[in-house]
Amino acid sequence: MWHVHLARGSRAGRPCHLLKLTNYPKGECEYCFAPAMESMIRGLSNRRNHSRETTVKEVLMKRYIAVAFSMLLCLTVLSCKTRSFSLKDDKLIDRAARHDDGKVQISQNPDGSYHISGEVMVTFNPSGGYDQTIWADGVTHTWIGKCTYQGYVFDSNSGNPLVFRVDKDNGYTYVGGKGTVTAPDGKSTTLP
Repeated sequence: MWHVHLARGSRAGRPCHLLKLTNYPKGECEYCFAPAMESMIRGLSNRRNHSRETTVKEVLMKRYIAVAFSMLLCLTVLSCKTRSFSLKDDKLIDRAARHDDGKVQISQNPDGSYHISGEVMVTFNPSGGYDQTIWADGVTHTWIGKCTYQGYVFDSNSGNPLVFRVDKDNGYTYVGGKGTVTAPDGKSTTLP
């Protein structure tokens, strides 16, 4: 593919013309169109008295380093957002239930009963009745307030409640939110 500057009949003096480069793979010389990049390349060339080829290489190297640093910074920030935590307890997973992508909110009433709202799969049996479980693999739970279940205490932040996902392979896995989980043995974990 011929370089776009030549195809458009652009004026001489662009970095790609100064280096007498005429054939580029697709998208490789798009930076030449940016006026800021062009003036930066010319400015570096005039100040340092280097060959224009070296200056373009320096600019490209600085640009690639800046992009690499930005990507590394983003990955670091994203990896710090969530903390890996899961409860490995079969009381929190119904392994017999089929996979479900449901989402429920769980809160506990003063009398100890639970208020559960949201969507989960319901299976109707041919012999009558139905079966539904919020503890099936894949279901996401948002704990509202302070709740006790199977000896665990989920104490959620009111503005950013704890969210867990039932995962038959990894256990009852923390997904997000803020709060404290206390295990039946009394060990307390603050998330995130």
